[in-house]
Amino acid sequence: RNFHRRFDRQVPDLKVIVRNLCSSAEGSLCAALENDFESAVFEAHPVVRQARSELVDAGGFYAALSGSGSAVFGLFYDEDTALKAVRLFEGRYPVSYTPVLFSMA
Repeated sequence: RNFHRRFDRQVPDLKVIVRNLCSSAEGSLCAALENDFESAVFEAHPVVRQARSELVDAGGFYAALSGSGSAVFGLFYDEDTALKAVRLFEGRYPVSYTPVLFSMA
């Protein structure tokens, strides 16, 4: 299927994105990261929307569709919560875990 034709393209307001990226408020960066394909993919494949919701329910502070929809990913504040989510999802979805390799501190 060609999802490019299935969604209404809305050009993001770059000024709003830049303001959000430069803001110090927690979560502003995540709010600016929006995948335009999500609405079309979620409509065609509700299980993908469910997977994203479940990542947040499992403790992720952010979850989204990657690129044109090949994966749903979640970001977690700590490794323990991320590993619990891995165990929760194994057997139901293909799972890949990427460990934290750096610190923002």
